[in-house]
Amino acid sequence: MFGAVAGGGGAIGLVLGGLLAETVGWRGCLFVNVPIVAVTALGARYLPRAGGDVAGRRWDVPARCWSPPR
Repeated sequence: MFGAVAGGGGAIGLVLGGLLAETVGWRGCLFVNVPIVAVTALGARYLPRAGGDVAGRRWDVPARCWSPPR
């Protein structure tokens, strides 16, 4: 499954990358990451608040959940 997804993603990435480079040029390809960064930055800023009150709690990495304050 991993090999199929990686191979498919690589093939699609090469085709779409070539198409993008042919249509907008290589300089335009440098701006592909700008919308991705904008969405990620906005999500990092506002999504933790959407989960409720997280004041006083910390992110427990091994358990991948919010743990109560100590």
